[in-house]
Amino acid sequence: MLPLLLLLGFAAPAPPPVAEPAPKLYLCAGASGGAYHQTAQRLAERLKGLLTVEIQATRGSWENLEAIDAVPRRCDAIIAQDDAFALYRYEHPESRLMMDRLASLFPEYVHLFCRRGIKADELEDLTSGRVVIGEYGSGAYITWKLFARLNPAYHALSAEEAPLEEGARRAAEGRADCVLVVSAWGLGAPARIDAQHGARLKLLDVSDDRLTRPVGTPRRPLYRAVELRGAVYPNVKREEVETYAVDAAFFASPEWRARFPEASRVLDEALKGLLDELKRENK
Repeated sequence: MLPLLLLLGFAAPAPPPVAEPAPKLYLCAGASGGAYHQTAQRLAERLKGLLTVEIQATRGSWENLEAIDAVPRRCDAIIAQDDAFALYRYEHPESRLMMDRLASLFPEYVHLFCRRGIKADELEDLTSGRVVIGEYGSGAYITWKLFARLNPAYHALSAEEAPLEEGARRAAEGRADCVLVVSAWGLGAPARIDAQHGARLKLLDVSDDRLTRPVGTPRRPLYRAVELRGAVYPNVKREEVETYAVDAAFFASPEWRARFPEASRVLDEALKGLLDELKRENK
């Protein structure tokens, strides 16, 4: 019968087109309950019914970069400190990682808590000593490592890896000189450090023109100078502090964006709405 139908001009029906799998965004955030993870959850809520977002809990910026750079990629988008990508390029010159930077989400601030007896008022006064910089891959670890690349004089300081609150305890007890924390101002780890050890610590200014040199691709300053009220830390008792802010930023894979242009547009709109909301909250 089929040959006869073909002779009469009838063709067999074409198979239906294979549907493109529904896009899903694998988003690497930070530790569950932390600022990055909470921000990722807020974005996912905005995208509900429009784009499926699967949030991956991680240890933070460094693990997020390793995940999006993996082959195959373990994340399509990440939240990371702005300085993390610049340091990652320095430390992984073989990497071909490319990311689209879609948004600055919120600022994080450099805190340098030091033991009260130290004869220094700002970071540049420190010519020797021990500074706890958090655990490997943490925000403080990343910032200190990039600081030392921008100003090699900081290599004279002994950088010790340890959890931040353990570092604060060491500084308060005189077993370390300082602990570096990169976090929201007046919240989280800095607030706990002030509450537990502030009477035996002081906040140093962090001001060094070499730290604002352009770095990364494209080349631009990653740290911006700010003057903040130290009164949010009542036990440290410092009225004003000069330091630097670095942004927590949202990055996405260019390959994912090219493959799913409509999902990418929806993501951009959701990010815009989230940014407006974050700005209202931080006024």
